[in-house]
Amino acid sequence: MPSAATASGALSEQTWKTPGRGEGIPSTGGGELSWYEVLLAAALRCATLTGVEAAADRVGSAA
Repeated sequence: MPSAATASGALSEQTWKTPGRGEGIPSTGGGELSWYEVLLAAALRCATLTGVEAAADRVGSAA
């Protein structure tokens, strides 16, 4: 079973691809992104990780 971080990373990548932004979440160190895009990518990763961890905790406590 994959860890919550692995699952949320895959989910974040797929979510970023949905609006047609490219292959996946770009690294923030390249300088080619605007501040808005950097903050959006960071918020997406954080929110996805938090949601997946909460779901995993919920499933774990129900078992």
